[in-house]
Amino acid sequence: MLNQDPLTTMTIILNYHLVGMYSGIKNEKLYLFQKNESLTNGNWQNLQSSAIELDSWSNVPKANNNQVVKLVPNFKFTVLGRIKNLFYSGSKIRIKYKFADGSIKEYRVNILNSANGIWISPLWDDKFFSGKQVSQIMLSTDNPYYLQSRFIANWVVVPINSQVH
Repeated sequence: MLNQDPLTTMTIILNYHLVGMYSGIKNEKLYLFQKNESLTNGNWQNLQSSAIELDSWSNVPKANNNQVVKLVPNFKFTVLGRIKNLFYSGSKIRIKYKFADGSIKEYRVNILNSANGIWISPLWDDKFFSGKQVSQIMLSTDNPYYLQSRFIANWVVVPINSQVH
């Protein structure tokens, strides 16, 4: 959810606060939000820029409490990648999250929305607004000729008020 539509997700998280968590009819998680008194646009603060290599682990910079680390990639399509996007649907981009305990989770990234930042750490679990700190990430694609294997990315932080009111 966090990386499928990051602009909408961040706008909701920054401008609403969680007032309750409930279980639905089939035990699905339901969250009740209330609009904040003041609105924020969630200005990013740059941490650093770095070169990222597809299919290689990259260390995640540390952030303070109540800050979310996001990665803003500057993906570069190859000529074949541009042709594929023109005539067919694009290739899939996947992200692996590695935690300090060595466990790994993998998700799909929406490449078109990645310019709004890929949520990195903390990676929320089913409790919402709580989760493990991510130590490393790896981006990969199902087609090695789709993207240039090396690109520049910005690591940014966004302040998040994660308190339940």
